[in-house]
Formats: sequence, C-alpha cells, structure tokens
Amino acid sequence: MECGCCLKADVCPSEAIWQPELDWRRRLRAEFSDASVPHPLTGVRGRGTEEMKTNDVTARYPRGRVGVAAELGRPGTRTRLRDVEKVIKTVIPFEVDFEKDNPVCALELTTMCGHGTIPFNLVRRMSKAVRSKKLSLEQAATVLGKPCVCGVFNARRAQALLKEYIACTEDE
Repeated sequence: MECGCCLKADVCPSEAIWQPELDWRRRLRAEFSDASVPHPLTGVRGRGTEEMKTNDVTARYPRGRVGVAAELGRPGTRTRLRDVEKVIKTVIPFEVDFEKDNPVCALELTTMCGHGTIPFNLVRRMSKAVRSKKLSLEQAATVLGKPCVCGVFNARRAQALLKEYIACTEDE
C-alpha cells in the first residue's frame, strides 16, 4: 500500500481502502515507491528518471552524452535496496554520473558503514552547513560519522561523497 496506487485510483465506493499511519520502515518504502509526491531528499516528484525521459525538454544530456536508466520495480512488484545496491556496484567501475534528483544517490552516504544508521536529514543538514560555510567538509564528515556505532565509517570517503552531493544539489 506504500505506493498509494489504490488510493489514487479512487475506485472504491465504500472507502474500504484507506492509508493507515505508517511506521518508519513503511514510510521509507512509501518515500521511494510513491512517485506522485516529492521525495523529502530531493523535493522532486518521481525518482530521478523523468529528466532523462523528457530530455527533449530538459536537455539534461547534451549532444555527445548518453543517459542510461535502470528502472527497478513497478507498481505491483517490489525492489529491495539490496537490488538497487547490486546495480550501483555493477556500474560504479564505469565512472558513471548519477542523476542528482534520484534519492538513491543520497543512500551512498547514509549507508556508508553498511548499517544505514546515518539519517537522510543529517546528510541534508550537513550539506547545507558546508554550503553556508558554517562547517568545513571535514567537520561535517565527522558529524555524519557519529551515528555509526560499528566504527567502520570512513570520514575521508564521507568528505568526498558529501562534496559530490553538495555539487549535485547546488541549486537547492
């Protein structure tokens, strides 16, 4: 029910379909599966693929540049984050640029140690703090590592990813 398709179809005359209050896990699923509402990480409707599908209007990919999308999951089927991770790990060696409006890109920072303990909002706050010169990249990376309890967090890698994330989201 996280995708909201049944509710949007509005075909139930007896209101038998309703949206219950979602716990954090289901809310996270909803944020990634309901493409009709803006994602909290990007503020953009959809999941980052519209820009390439409408390239004739957006001109995201200029002449001589190729855009490739891997669209995982459709209404009625599911995709797990581990499936997304497999695709990302497969294409990373080719030094690809990821679509900045795709919320999956921010997951690279939030799951750095493999446990997914770094909150999305913390990434956003740290990127804003660096952008407004309140913190250095090094300081922001240190703050991002605090929720990591396993000690595997790589602060130098976090700095590089945060710098990349800031560059991708400059117009926010």
